[in-house]
Amino acid sequence: PLTANLKITMSFPGTTDRTLNAVIRIQRAAMTDRKPTYYIGGAFEGLDDRQLAAISEMMAALRASGAELMREKSRA
Repeated sequence: PLTANLKITMSFPGTTDRTLNAVIRIQRAAMTDRKPTYYIGGAFEGLDDRQLAAISEMMAALRASGAELMREKSRA
């Protein structure tokens, strides 16, 4: 449901030894196909400095890997 808070654990790219635990708030959800597969948009909640640094590091690693990004669809 929208505005639900979820506790998540994310593994750093290329390893399962290092993880980030955080809370995200669901902001949008859309079915992307009939499997069903969903696109879920969320926002991190209440991050401390260590978590912010870890997210920045994860994003840099993903950009450097050439990972394909799913663009957000316009609601207009």
